[in-house]
Formats: sequence, structure tokens, C-alpha cells
Amino acid sequence: MEGSLNLGTKQNSKEGRAEYARKYRQQLRDNEPEKYREKMRLMNLKRSDKVKDWRKKKLIENPEMDREAHLRRYGLSLAEKSQMASRQNGRCAICSNLTDLDSLEVDHDHVSGLVRGLLCRECNRGLGHFRDNPDSLDKAAGYIRRSLNIIFSK
Repeated sequence: MEGSLNLGTKQNSKEGRAEYARKYRQQLRDNEPEKYREKMRLMNLKRSDKVKDWRKKKLIENPEMDREAHLRRYGLSLAEKSQMASRQNGRCAICSNLTDLDSLEVDHDHVSGLVRGLLCRECNRGLGHFRDNPDSLDKAAGYIRRSLNIIFSK
């Protein structure tokens, strides 16, 4: 296969090797797509194993790494989340159930990205399922109320 590829000569620079590899992959993709897919699948498996190994090592060194990385999505530190939880008395902002800090999830507006508060998993998932749409939530609440009236009026 490699003998049939017209890739030019390899250069001894990083850019030259990268260009050679890019041309090789492009020609392999064009000429032998099945072989290309298998090669890419194996390469991605190796890469994912390396990433998994790196994450395991880093998590052993710093167990807080995952939580800190997750909070950075929202522009929060672990200390700021802890302050928010204290302001909410360790309770979910919707159902008021007492929840430990690790179980409280950051609720944010999906349009603006602004953090609204901390919720328990169930309430956070519930809002997500309704796509944070107040009208849909009102309709769902009305549905539940109507069904309760029917059940208890029998």
C-alpha cells in the first residue's frame, strides 16, 4: 500500500512529518476507506486508553480534580459552591431537601450560562427535562393537580 502512495519525501522537521502523515491519511481514506476506518478506530482506542491512564494518575494525585474541573464550566470554585450551599442552608433551592455538598448540582440558565443556584439531582434533572421552560412546568403542575383532584374525588 505505502509503495503506491505518492506522498513526496519525508522531511526531518515536525511540520514535514505532520504534512506527510496528513497526506498519508488522506490517500488511505480515499483509496482504502475500510482500512482507514480500522486504523483510525485503533488509534482512537490507544488515545482513549492514554487519556484514561492520565486521568487515573491525576485523580490519585488530586481527588478534587474532577469536581474542580466540572465547576470551572460555570465559572465557580469549590469554595464558591460551598458558600452558595451555606446560603441555601445545604438545601435544594426547589424542594428544600437537605443535601450534602457533593450531591448538590449547579443549576444554570442554558441560554445565558448564568448560575441560578444549587439543586438536588432530581430537581435539576426535572428542570432539564422541561428544558427550563416555565410554561411547560406550569402545564405539568396543572396536570398533576387535575389528576390528584380526579383521584381524590372518586
